[in-house]
Amino acid sequence: MLSKKYADSAFIEINSAKKKDGNKVFYDLSTATVFNQLGGAAFQQGDFATAVQNNMKCLKIYETYGEKPLIAKALGNIGAILKAIGNKESINYFKRCISIEQDIYVKSKQSIRAKEALVMSYHNMGAVYLYFNNYDSSMFYFNRSLSLIDSTKKTDDLAIIYTGLAQTNKMKSRFELAIDYNKKALEIYLNIDDPNGTASIYNGFSDIYLEQGNYEKAIYYANLSEEINLKHQFNDELLYSYETKALAYDKLKDSKNELIYLKKHSRLKDSLLIKNRNLQIEELKTQYETEKKEKEIFKLNKDNKIQELQLEKERETRNRLITIIISIALVLLLLALLMFFLIRTVAERKRAYLKLQEKNIEIQNQSEKLSEQSKLISRYQSQMSTGFIFAALKSIKDLVVNDQTEKTIQQLQLFSKLMRETLNSSDKENITLETEINYLKTYLEFEQQRLTNNISLVLDLPDDLDEILIPPMMIQPFIERIIDLANDKKIIKNKIDLSITVENELLKIKINYNIKLDAGDIAIYKIERSISTMRSRMEMFFSSIKKEMKPSYFLALEGDDLAKHPQVEFCLPLIYKY
Repeated sequence: MLSKKYADSAFIEINSAKKKDGNKVFYDLSTATVFNQLGGAAFQQGDFATAVQNNMKCLKIYETYGEKPLIAKALGNIGAILKAIGNKESINYFKRCISIEQDIYVKSKQSIRAKEALVMSYHNMGAVYLYFNNYDSSMFYFNRSLSLIDSTKKTDDLAIIYTGLAQTNKMKSRFELAIDYNKKALEIYLNIDDPNGTASIYNGFSDIYLEQGNYEKAIYYANLSEEINLKHQFNDELLYSYETKALAYDKLKDSKNELIYLKKHSRLKDSLLIKNRNLQIEELKTQYETEKKEKEIFKLNKDNKIQELQLEKERETRNRLITIIISIALVLLLLALLMFFLIRTVAERKRAYLKLQEKNIEIQNQSEKLSEQSKLISRYQSQMSTGFIFAALKSIKDLVVNDQTEKTIQQLQLFSKLMRETLNSSDKENITLETEINYLKTYLEFEQQRLTNNISLVLDLPDDLDEILIPPMMIQPFIERIIDLANDKKIIKNKIDLSITVENELLKIKINYNIKLDAGDIAIYKIERSISTMRSRMEMFFSSIKKEMKPSYFLALEGDDLAKHPQVEFCLPLIYKY
């Protein structure tokens, strides 16, 4: 524990050293560290106002010097304190912390340290939303944390994330999912031999089954937790086990056992209160003794400083003479070294010039290849079927001829919107998934005019549409082909099934045509041509981002097999805006 007296002494020493040394940045950051430690001590003592005040002072110093990792840490500390007192302002501090750590993560080229910090910040935000009963937001941030962490390494951090997801699913009454996540966390704690984590998970199982109404299982897992807690004296978890068992026996109308565990809970709670009171007394004694020793040390330091000043004057005189002698020797040595380096530098520059010429030629060749690839990708991105344009214009012309003014204006507006969005995205490498889906909806709305029966677009999409990026015009060619087949009366359901999911750092896209084809049908050739074009485009896309395109990333049948199962499935790299 850091006493106030000790902190005052530390501030005095830091200010004194700063005046002598002149290194303002180092000593100001040291001051911030003292404020941080004072905040931590106040938090442990339950003095939350002082804890916030000291951490705010720490944050102000870090912001002065733009120390982003330290700023993020201070914001997280303040958020944790505010959460402990039930202040919803903690959410804003955690959001600021996450924003900074996302920026650090991107600029560090996804370094391991930045990723680990961001993983835990996402988890902390999920825990805050769980505390304030915002379960959808809690689930969102826990899943973000899970998507970044390496799930192949069975670590304590991964177990904590699984536990958060289990608690959130339990609060949303998704008991099976909650049980699955608890099982994953339990497996990790058992593998790393963490009895405290294991006992906590057993209590988690007990809590879920209690909520589910399976009181026998709730008692079973509470017994497992109780056994570990008694062995290792995990008193907080033991209290929870007693309370859960009392509640379960109450539900089972077993008043005898309910009374047993209520008494155990009460005795343990009273025992812990007495123990904590004794600890506080001991801490106060320790603090008193510490401050007493600090006063004695302060007095001795004062006497020592007088002697140090006298010795310092003598050292300065001696050091000045030594410095003059060494300076002369160094000047002579530097002159000799300078001549040596001048000769070597001339030779190295000649070699570097020749290497630079070779590199320039190599870079020029690579630039030409990349330019060709870029032009090819841009051509594919800006493609819009000429058949669609001519059909669209014909459809509008027919409306004009039939004097359907209102429908004509509506179709012209939709066509204008489609052309504008196509042009806007033609020079972009990526757009958000939300933009692509909105484009598809507009396109389908326009095409409904020339269809006999309305076709609906049935979507199964991830929650964070506005965060995920994909290349433009990746899905529309498949939808356009289905519309053409609908006009040929080959569609068997008035819907198009489009499913997009996130799996293993990939964006998985599946389209079910819902059409009826015969072997040898000309429509099969049309679909195969669309599939071939899109496969080529995906190969170029993966090549441009220097990633391997595996065969499993693009699954589409051909020929008679396509007639039996008319669907296509492909995967893109999962890319987020940040």
